[in-house]
Order: sequence, then structure tokens, then C-alpha cells
Amino acid sequence: MKDGFKSKLSGTALVMIVPLPPPVNGQAWSSQMVLEEVQQCGARPWVVRLRPNTSKVRGLLGHAEKAARILWGALVLLANTGRRDRRLYLTADGGLGSIFTTTLIALAVATGHRIFLHHHTFSYLDKPNQVYRYAFRLARNSISHIFLCNTMRDRFTETYSAPMMSWIVSNAANADTGDKNPVRDCSDPAAHIEVGLLSNLSREKGLDDAINLLRMARAADLPVRLRLAGPAANTKAAKTIAAAKAEFGHDLEWLGPVYAADKVAFYQSLDAFLFPTHYPFEAQPYVLYEAAGYGLPTIAYGRACIPSDLDALHGFSVPVGDDFSRHALPIIRAWANDRRLLTAARDKVRPAAALRRSDARKAFKRVVAEFIRY
Repeated sequence: MKDGFKSKLSGTALVMIVPLPPPVNGQAWSSQMVLEEVQQCGARPWVVRLRPNTSKVRGLLGHAEKAARILWGALVLLANTGRRDRRLYLTADGGLGSIFTTTLIALAVATGHRIFLHHHTFSYLDKPNQVYRYAFRLARNSISHIFLCNTMRDRFTETYSAPMMSWIVSNAANADTGDKNPVRDCSDPAAHIEVGLLSNLSREKGLDDAINLLRMARAADLPVRLRLAGPAANTKAAKTIAAAKAEFGHDLEWLGPVYAADKVAFYQSLDAFLFPTHYPFEAQPYVLYEAAGYGLPTIAYGRACIPSDLDALHGFSVPVGDDFSRHALPIIRAWANDRRLLTAARDKVRPAAALRRSDARKAFKRVVAEFIRY
């Protein structure tokens, strides 16, 4: 259907109730990519924009604002009851947000919408959410689940029950893999091994672990340099970075927020990527696929989808709860002692990232095509 307005004016109703940038987080970026793909296919859905969970508007004001937007979304669903074909795309929130999501699911079932529910967190998969237990049972015959990886779908099945309809759509589908950009030559045995972390820098996102790894590398007399990219998430993180700069001098560089060309330059300057995240809501970080697109082997804590992703991307997964530095240091020592090992590791990563992205793009397009199918 080429007429972009027919999805609103004909018997088909497409509704998207989703978080959209700004600000940007993984869930909002994914929703934006889905919306753009839907629009590029010629459809014009009704869009109810929710504020991403990274927003500074929190507490009672944040909940009140979200409730108002959810109410608007509910009115849109009710307005579509006369349409022949009704479809709703939304993302599943964790915590108190599950109440809002469940409200929309229940109303969508009552108004005859087919539901496309995109999962972006393990919070209600690792620990059963009774509100969602009700919602998933109620919508069992009319809901299609979109998971980020097989691990996520398996965990969903263990916690609730096997979904009747589901897809696996990796975030690799919309990650900037940098596959057309040159990569750093890591073969010089006299050069430092450059490792980096890109995130909203905080202890929760692995800042302290990355700095401790640099400290252990220096104690072991290994030529390692650490580059940090991203804003300091809070005052404590800023003080941690300042203290580390004083301790390590030129062996630690903080670039601050990086975008566009600066982000490309950051990845191009590295030999390997670190992601020692403690974030409890981690699912499938885009940065893992971005780093892999630049040929960077990643060492990360094995949360959520990360272990299976790093298996495919020839990275290194550290068991959650173990000492990150003690696992990462022997890997870096081996690279420092024989740069051919680092070169071989990098040579495998980039093709693997390109393959994962290709497969994920196909799955992504199939889901969008199913959502807008007339």
C-alpha cells in the first residue's frame, strides 16, 4: 500500500505506543528504527510517544506524565474499534512500568488488536512479574513476542510459558557496525594495547572495573592504555575519573560524550573493547555490535544476551560475580606478548559482526512486514 495515509483512513489501523528519542537509550533507539522502517514502507501509524526511561523526569511527575500519555494511547485504541484490522506495537517496561504495559495489553485484547510486544529487558524474566503473568495469559492468542536473542526467549519460557508466536530480532539489525571504516593496525609490538569503554560512565556500567584493569596491567608491566568515552553519569563517577587521570596520566584518556565522527574515531583508536556492566536491566547493548563492526574483540560480563552474542562475535564473557580484571588480564597479557594473537582475534570479529547484522536485518524486516501487512 503506497499511499502513506491509508493506514489511518482505510479499514486497517496501526498503532505504536513506544518510547522515542530524545533522550536516547537502547529501547528508544530500537523503537525509532521500527517507526522509520514502517514509514519507509509507506505506512503511517498512529504514534503515541513515551518518554524514554533515561529521562530526568522521574518520581511522581514522571509517572503522572507517563500515565497521561498511556491514557492518550488507550483512547487511540478505543477509537480504532470500528476498523477491520487493528494492530498495536509496543515495548514492555520493567518495574512499575509493567502496570502501564499490562493496561495497554488488556485494552488491546478487549478492542481486538493484534499485539506486537518488543522485549528489551530481563528484569521481569529473571524474576517473575505477577502483573505480566496475567497479561501474557490474557493475550496468549493475540500477542506476538519480539525477543533480542534465544536466551531471552528461553528465559521467558522458563518464567512464564512458551509463547505461541515469537520472533528473534537482534539489536545487531540497527547497530552502526562501521564495516566500511578502516581499523587500527595492532601488529606493532612496541605500541600500547588500546582498550576502551563507551557508556554513561558509572560504577554500574563498569567504570571502576575498567580502571582497575588498567591498574593491574600497569602492576604487571603491560603496555596498556585506557580510553573512556561517554558522560560521567553522576558526581561520584566524575570524581573517579579525575582520580584515575591523576593516577595514570597519559595512560588514561576521557573523551566525554562522542557522536558521529568522534565516535568513529574512538572505535578506530582501539584494539579491544571492554564492557564490565553491572547494570541489572542490561539486555543486548548496541555498543557490543558497534565495537565488533570495527573489528574489536570485546571482554564483558556475561549478563542477559551478552554470552551468546560474544560467542558469535569471538569475544570473551566473564561470569557475573567474578573479578572482571582477573579474567581480562590474562587475555590482554597474551595479546601483549604476541600481537599475532590480537591480529588473529580481530580478523575474526568483523566478518562475524557483518554476518550477524545481515541475519538480524532480515528478521527485522520480516517483523515490520508482518506488522504493516494489509
